[in-house]
Amino acid sequence: AAMVRDLAGSNALRDVGVGLVAAVGGEAARRAFTETDDETDPVAALERDPSLAAQKAALWRVTGAGAASPAVALGAIAVWQGAVAASEELYYRALYQNGLFHAVSSVSAPAAGDAVSLLATTALFAVSHAGYVDDVDASADVDRGELARQWLVDVAPFGLLLGLEFAATGHRLWAPVVTHATLNTYWSALDAAKLRGCGDRARLAELLGGNSP
Repeated sequence: AAMVRDLAGSNALRDVGVGLVAAVGGEAARRAFTETDDETDPVAALERDPSLAAQKAALWRVTGAGAASPAVALGAIAVWQGAVAASEELYYRALYQNGLFHAVSSVSAPAAGDAVSLLATTALFAVSHAGYVDDVDASADVDRGELARQWLVDVAPFGLLLGLEFAATGHRLWAPVVTHATLNTYWSALDAAKLRGCGDRARLAELLGGNSP
């Protein structure tokens, strides 16, 4: 109980505000400094990068194979991504980053503990997401190394932002959970709109391993 209280903290509203501001700033920075994917055809996107299939397949199921109304889809996505954010932040920030911080700080300065735990957890977060490349069919004509590199480049800044929030708010979870859930919900809502508007639903269902409604 004490550990949960420490990780949640007593400044919840302030931390929620930090998380929302970080989400807006993070997305603005992503759009300003990286090449955003303007591909509106999900079939073309999946054929170009099959490592996206696992994530899109989950979204496909959550939104009723892309057939749910926008309001229902958004509600389902928000609940889903809220649960994803909470579980991942408990794993990466509360368990790994917090644990490594205390381990390093016990033999060094707290600043060293924050630096080492932040960098190590950011790397772990990025590498684990790059593991989606392992799900690509062996017969697919793609450069697996390039796909993995792109996952690392895309995910590492996101993991760094979440880790910085965790450290800056006194090792509390509210801010990174809110940022994580907000961004994932936003990105998933955009993707859901693309799935809903896809013309070749039979091919999309085939790529995602689901049934076309």
